[in-house]
Amino acid sequence: MKLKVLAAPLNWGLGHATRLSALIDRRIAAGDEVVIAGDGMSFEWLKRRYPTLRAILLPSLELHYAADGNQVKDLLKQLPQVVRWLWNDGKALDSLLAKEHFDLVISDNRFAFSSRRVKCVYVTHQLNVMTGNHALLSRLATAMHRWFIRHYDECWVPDYEAAPGLAGDLSHIKGGVAKINEQSERFKIKYVGPLSRFGGRIRSQESGGKSQEARDMTYQVHHELSATNVAVLSGLEPHRTMLENELMRRWQGSDYVIIRGMVGGAECHVDSSSHGLGHLLDTADDATLERLLLNAKHIVCRSGYSTIMDLDALGLLPQHDIQGNAHLHNDETLKENETKNTNRLVELIPTPGQPEQEYLAKLHTAQNK
Repeated sequence: MKLKVLAAPLNWGLGHATRLSALIDRRIAAGDEVVIAGDGMSFEWLKRRYPTLRAILLPSLELHYAADGNQVKDLLKQLPQVVRWLWNDGKALDSLLAKEHFDLVISDNRFAFSSRRVKCVYVTHQLNVMTGNHALLSRLATAMHRWFIRHYDECWVPDYEAAPGLAGDLSHIKGGVAKINEQSERFKIKYVGPLSRFGGRIRSQESGGKSQEARDMTYQVHHELSATNVAVLSGLEPHRTMLENELMRRWQGSDYVIIRGMVGGAECHVDSSSHGLGHLLDTADDATLERLLLNAKHIVCRSGYSTIMDLDALGLLPQHDIQGNAHLHNDETLKENETKNTNRLVELIPTPGQPEQEYLAKLHTAQNK
């Protein structure tokens, strides 16, 4: 039965949009009608990836962070603005459902984007919220997040059910989720496995009215690019720009490509006399990014969870085959990547003041030792 699906990611970097694309691809492959919704750069990224899909603009949340501050504290200072956005986001969905019918709503971390009028699914890897060295604040944040989650019919966790998976304590509750599921007839938590723009990619079937190759052309395709050093940036300002500038200084005199994580479309070729043979790309299609990462000797990226899942899908994380995702690759690809990984450095740099990324960086650095 063909379903009408509304898919909406949180605008917090591009990660929520890139992992949601795996679910969108699956719905399209199943023959469903998909409508995308959102705001900011994550919304623009989805519109460019799926140019033929209908797109609905949702209320925007504009947050500001200090360069040397703790993002949790900065978020608390802007709590009134967040509350207004939550209210407006929920009202926007109610208004939309009053005008037209949807069979399924998929919200990737848009906390209040739910309604009892339709089946609503919430996508998150944060069953536990980390706020740094503040145990009480972490428990309060976790309780608040789970309160939002329970307003949905299902919570889809993009990780392996067996701990530690890829997100460790973030996505795994002590004692498991069975007890929580038994306590509610309506609400269920399900592990759906990692969601990656690479793992969910459709190579041969049509997606959004266009083939994968045609959709790639909505970005700047640079299949000829290759570099020893490759960085994939995303996340909130000013830290995204700060890391970009630091890498350009660090790699001066070397060949590099920096994927800036900006939805602008233009490529900037950096003058070789001042910065070495470097390229800055606002964004990249799947094929170009995959090729760059697999051929690089040194990869630098933020330790956001969507990036972790992308690296896992390409076999670039330590012990990736042990976590049960070998089905994403054929045997020859796995062997080739295992051999290359012995000479490849993957550097995970957490966004300063973001405890979740600090935890994930330590988790996967520890596994690599």
